[in-house]
Amino acid sequence: MKFLADVNVPKPFILRLRDDGHEVLSVLDINRRLHDPTIIRVALDEQAIVLTLDRDYW
Repeated sequence: MKFLADVNVPKPFILRLRDDGHEVLSVLDINRRLHDPTIIRVALDEQAIVLTLDRDYW
């Protein structure tokens, strides 16, 4: 599976997913100041599932 990890997803979690063979893009690697609508747009473009710990995610 392909995931897009928001800035608040712990690095060990991202690394574990990668170790398990998943493709994980990180907002930290793209631009840590991306707003929620842009993150969703990137995820749609990349066909990735958004991972976040935000309770108020847009």
